[in-house]
Amino acid sequence: MRFSGKTLFYLPLLAVIGCLIYSNSFQNSFHLDDHKVIVANEAIRDLRDVGGAVALFDAFNTRFLTGLSLAANYALGKLDVRGYHAFNLTVHILNSSLVFALVLLTLRTPWMAFCAALLFLTHPIQTQAVNYIWQRAALLAAFFHLAALVLYIQARVRGSKIHYGLSFLAAFLGMFTKETMIVCPVTILLYEFFFFDATEGDGKRMLRLLPYLALCAVIPILLTRADHLTLKTMRLQEMGDITRFVSEGSMSRKTYMLTQLPVLVTYLRLLVFPAGLNLDHDFPLHRSFAEPAVWLSAIFLIVLLGAGVLLFKKKDRLLAFAIFWFFLVLSLESLVPQNDVLFEHRLYLGTAPFAVFISAVLFRFLGKRAFAVVLLIAAVFSFFTYQRNFVWKNELSLWGDVLLKSPHKARPYNNRGFGFMESGRLEEAMADFKKAVILNPNYAEVHANLGIVEDRRDRLPEAIVHYSKAIRLDPSYAKALNNRGVDYQIQKEYDKAIADLTEAVRIKPNYSQAYNNRGNCFQLMGRTEEAIEDYGRAIEADATNAEAYFNRGVAYLGRREKGKALADFDGALQLKPGFQPALKAKEGVR
Repeated sequence: MRFSGKTLFYLPLLAVIGCLIYSNSFQNSFHLDDHKVIVANEAIRDLRDVGGAVALFDAFNTRFLTGLSLAANYALGKLDVRGYHAFNLTVHILNSSLVFALVLLTLRTPWMAFCAALLFLTHPIQTQAVNYIWQRAALLAAFFHLAALVLYIQARVRGSKIHYGLSFLAAFLGMFTKETMIVCPVTILLYEFFFFDATEGDGKRMLRLLPYLALCAVIPILLTRADHLTLKTMRLQEMGDITRFVSEGSMSRKTYMLTQLPVLVTYLRLLVFPAGLNLDHDFPLHRSFAEPAVWLSAIFLIVLLGAGVLLFKKKDRLLAFAIFWFFLVLSLESLVPQNDVLFEHRLYLGTAPFAVFISAVLFRFLGKRAFAVVLLIAAVFSFFTYQRNFVWKNELSLWGDVLLKSPHKARPYNNRGFGFMESGRLEEAMADFKKAVILNPNYAEVHANLGIVEDRRDRLPEAIVHYSKAIRLDPSYAKALNNRGVDYQIQKEYDKAIADLTEAVRIKPNYSQAYNNRGNCFQLMGRTEEAIEDYGRAIEADATNAEAYFNRGVAYLGRREKGKALADFDGALQLKPGFQPALKAKEGVR
């Protein structure tokens, strides 16, 4: 079918509503993994040649297109957070439009389609995926998932090879956004057998679907490739020490899967009644099926799936499809163990089948009066979405909100402490870090952060003690090694400093600051040639490291190579205009 002008009127209306309810989110700061994949990630900063593209692919692998979108943002506005938020919101609005198209193509009822899209757009559960910039991976995966499905429906309805090709292309591209995209071909298969009659025979239908199912191999192949890089499954390990978003422990596969039963029920509760939204839920782990929360959840979910089967048999295909689609969307992250059992952004695409289901039920029982009911619900959702955006303003507001709801977790204290520390509120930071250590004595990052606070209070021996604890807990903690190495250097314990900094760059070969710091240590020891080599490695690892340029310039100046020294001072000033040490050094040379 073709969309009429009257029908298309709904799409700009969705865009206006989306912009209004997220209008207060554009200045919200970077959070969590944003710091490693954006702020500290060299891979997104230079795509001028093939080498830059390869580095980006190596860094993001299964999320290459997500990384490419971050690189585009960086090219346009560097670290101006507004551009990143504008991109996320744009994708969210497009996804709402695709939900509209999906329902319209299925039932040809514009009002119901608009209601489903409106609920998807305004639901407060979506604020985490939209505000948390790195979770554009979930947004983009949803976009390609929905686009592939909508285009497939168009291809079947029109008999269009062009739409089929575009649908397949969308499904293929989606495989480079997030691993959950692997279920998209199954969604298309599900829709085919729910809504299209087998008049042409099951053999021909499967022949049409086989190319999609073959795409399911893309992500496993990419993850196998990742094992030969510094990446590991589902994570960006080569930048892992930079993130402040770490697991507080591990669990068995059995524990994870048993816990997912009440988690799924919690997701449904949050969809129906989105109160108590929380970035970091303090969700209990369940280790036995005999626990009431587990078997009661299992019964509820089985009943829900049984309702889907019953609805299918009664030819109520849309409601049945919505139920099965919901479970399908959440299946990967429910079956494959993650570091954390529950995150609201995992529910992003799962909100689509929920919105479709609620809209269909309301129109079934209320007719056109359902439109007014949905508008009222959407108005309430919009208010809470707008209010929820304020929580994401900065680290202190975000983790302060988490601690109101999860006061017994160490991670929120650690992360709010980091926010205090970056704001210069060292006493408050120290208090939060100490609470985190009490709750989790084996939390390596907290000890490292305590070391940073002690450094800023000029208490180097105490800082070294904390860094040493962090390293004992996590021997691969490159940042703690780097920081302890610097403290040893200040205390003129050069051999210890060189040992720590050497271990830091062994663990993390692209650690620019550690190379720079080791270069400083060599320079103080009178080993100028080795210092210059390390400064060069620091610049090679991070071409924006102005301090490394300056330090190498000083080293060159010590060898009376004024031309090279001036070139490096100029390089430092280009990167950091007004850099006083470089200005004074350059003036001294002249």
